[in-house]
Amino acid sequence: MLAFDIETFGLDPSKTKISVICTECIFTGERKTFEFAKHDREVGGPPTALTAELVATLDAAQSLSAFNGVRFDIPFIQIALKIPEEKVRAWVLKTTDILEYVRLINNHTFKLDLLCERNDMPMKSGTGLFAITLAQEGRWKELNGLFLLA
Repeated sequence: MLAFDIETFGLDPSKTKISVICTECIFTGERKTFEFAKHDREVGGPPTALTAELVATLDAAQSLSAFNGVRFDIPFIQIALKIPEEKVRAWVLKTTDILEYVRLINNHTFKLDLLCERNDMPMKSGTGLFAITLAQEGRWKELNGLFLLA
């Protein structure tokens, strides 16, 4: 199972970009970081190779895990990176998303920190707004350290 999370510069994928996407295999602990904001700042132009590597990574996973991935992360990736519908559909079908499950069963929502707290797990170390600041300032190491995936 591959856990994934994204950070963005805003909530509208047609107007804002992805700053970073992190993945982590729940079984091996192997992590990958796709630094889109760093690519924009240092290389410029379309992140073609980075996007292709991300797609290959998500495609290769037997299953995916995310928090709000079905309604936010995956659709944002699709629009921002222009990923074909059939790829996205396959990702959604193999994604376990506890927030989506709770929405469907109980019509409730909650923050990831609450889930972590109730299960005696470490909480996220930052917010989306803090992640934007780190990306804008080029503080890549700190940005990548924000992710709590597995």
